[in-house]
Amino acid sequence: NNNKDLTFIITIPIWDKEGQKEINILPQKIDYGDFEIIKEIKNSKYHKITRMIAKENFTYIDHNFKLLKNKTIQNTYVFILSTINNLDITPLLKYDLKELFLSKFYSVDAIDKEIERLQRLKVEKSNSKSE
Repeated sequence: NNNKDLTFIITIPIWDKEGQKEINILPQKIDYGDFEIIKEIKNSKYHKITRMIAKENFTYIDHNFKLLKNKTIQNTYVFILSTINNLDITPLLKYDLKELFLSKFYSVDAIDKEIERLQRLKVEKSNSKSE
């Protein structure tokens, strides 16, 4: 039993027929069938939001090769699952992945530094609460 708040961000390619139909993708050459996990996520009591992002608007970080990719080869689901009932999902709805990464970060190293900075702030905030 866990009494801590947990939130997960899950990304999955939109390969399921229902998702492809929803974003008007032409039928794929490969039939991936139905993805049962998509239904399980959407029906989960922890499911907060599903966002579908076109491949032209999706940016991701390749940490292995220290590359910022401003396009992926797949349209992508972004799911938020959380134990927090009143989770504010407004930032995800407004979040422009491509614009954020291309305007704020110029390299993966810059992104790593920003992540470290945010982690330090979280620790400092936590320490000041315990004092």
